[in-house]
Amino acid sequence: MDVLPPLRTEFKASGQALGRPTKSGRAIEGRIRELSEQLDCAGAAQRSALCELALLSSCSTSACIAVANARLEARLAQVLESTRDSMVLCWAMAVLSNIADDRASRDRQHVTISALCSLICSTDPEVQHAAALHLATLSRSASLQAAISKNAVTLNSLHAIEGKESQSLSSPNARSLQREAAQYARWALRTPHGRNHKPLFKPKTQDEVKAKASVTVQKHMRRKHASNSYSAEVERRRQMATQIQAHYRGHAGRTALKLRLQEEAPAAAMVQAAIRGRLVREATVKAVSDSIPPNLVDGRPAEISETLELLLHCTDGDMPLTLSMHSAPRTAEGEPAEEAETSSIEEERTTCSLGIDTCSGGVPVLLELSIATAANRTTSKAEAFTMPVNIFTCEGTHVPLLLRLPPIS
Repeated sequence: MDVLPPLRTEFKASGQALGRPTKSGRAIEGRIRELSEQLDCAGAAQRSALCELALLSSCSTSACIAVANARLEARLAQVLESTRDSMVLCWAMAVLSNIADDRASRDRQHVTISALCSLICSTDPEVQHAAALHLATLSRSASLQAAISKNAVTLNSLHAIEGKESQSLSSPNARSLQREAAQYARWALRTPHGRNHKPLFKPKTQDEVKAKASVTVQKHMRRKHASNSYSAEVERRRQMATQIQAHYRGHAGRTALKLRLQEEAPAAAMVQAAIRGRLVREATVKAVSDSIPPNLVDGRPAEISETLELLLHCTDGDMPLTLSMHSAPRTAEGEPAEEAETSSIEEERTTCSLGIDTCSGGVPVLLELSIATAANRTTSKAEAFTMPVNIFTCEGTHVPLLLRLPPIS
């Protein structure tokens, strides 16, 4: 007969002994919350809480669901690991077995497997019986089978109990419990028909156990060696990067260096272009000047009547230029001036203006050339004077010009 009514139901009191009517399911949830807080206590409070939880989980389905929804698996696992009282252990495992019907609760009970694996080797028959029964219940889940199979001691104990070779049960009054524990161990280890072992619970020989242990140790050592090698390599590369950065790092940052390069690169290119242009221009001037034959007048070199020193201001510096004007005075009859009388020859000067456009402002610079010419006053006809001029550009080319100067009347 159920001790507690189902959830969300009420019964009226039939006499003064019952007092007030029973509370609804919300009161049960509150009571379970209070009992869960008492599990952290030790002594009588813990024993009373476990006893009441065991009764609640076994009395009705609704109460069992309420206990499962409280998520007490972690606290019950702590109780199994901390206490040595056989009655408290049995009550805790009874609660776990009752709420294991809920799939979510059964999946959460993986935290209790380590404690159950240690309790399966207990010398107390009741504790061993309860542990074997609960392991049989949990072994229905594949994930929990994998967790149980990781404990070799538990597997050996289950195989020993199933084969009735356990020496821990020495009390003659525990033979019935031993038989039941052996049956539960069989249920935990074998398939539902009992013919074959479950895949993860097959017994292993000592050689297989030693081989697996050696493989585990080797994996651990290789993992440790690889981790140490990786750490050493990372540290070595970090040191190399620090040295390289310290070697190339200056007082200025990357942005400042980038701006400096942007400013200096065009200036350096302009200087190099100016130097190359000047060298090419000088070479061209020399080649042209060497190729011009000397000015001959009647087979004789002309006399230098005027030398003009010019200073040209260029973008790459100042360039001196010397203009030598040659003239050969003649008489009215066309004879050279050397054979004529000097009194009949009068030296005159012709001044012309030459405009040179500059690249800066576009304002022409006027350059006056004073050129000495000779004319005979006795004659009414004077000769015009012509002067070839080569203007050299920055690209190294030259533009030939012929200056024709009018005579003085």
